[in-house]
Amino acid sequence: MKQKIVVRKARSSDSDAVFKFCEKTWDWGDYVPRVWNHWLEEKDGRIFVATINDIPVGISHVKILKQERPGWKLLGQTQITGEKVSPPQSQGNASSSLFKKA
Repeated sequence: MKQKIVVRKARSSDSDAVFKFCEKTWDWGDYVPRVWNHWLEEKDGRIFVATINDIPVGISHVKILKQERPGWKLLGQTQITGEKVSPPQSQGNASSSLFKKA
């Protein structure tokens, strides 16, 4: 039976579960624990969390770009970074649910 995925805005209390499924992204771990609090506090960004039974199984960081960068015309565009999905959920629709929310 397919489990229902709910995507919502991240809460600081999600960090332990998120860091757990991010810890094996690469051999050295992941950068998400270092940027988590910054992302939560951003005025022009959001972290969305995909949950099953209110347990985080995926995240995506979405930011509205408000500054021009040299040579780039990105003002007002959306940047999606840090999309991660718990390995057991990687074959499900958590990633597509996060992308749709963004």
